Amino acid sequence: MIHSPGQGLGPRLPDDVRELDRLLSSVRFAPRASLGPELEGRVRRGGRPADERRRRLWQILELGAITLILCLAIFLLWATLLESAHG
Repeated sequence: MIHSPGQGLGPRLPDDVRELDRLLSSVRFAPRASLGPELEGRVRRGGRPADERRRRLWQILELGAITLILCLAIFLLWATLLESAHG
């Protein structure tokens, strides 16, 4: 449901909730003045967002898992070839 900011849901609400809806609809977000400089400082220092660090961690874990699987496959192939050569 889409409605104009500040108008709330109006008459469709019960009376005891209508005032709360009106108050909540009047709330506005305004970033503090220091937000821009704070973000610039983080970028300058090389800070990365948490999502990017988490993504990097998953990339490393995935690479480790793939490496482990490949090593296991090579070992099993080697063991099979060694056994068939002796058998």
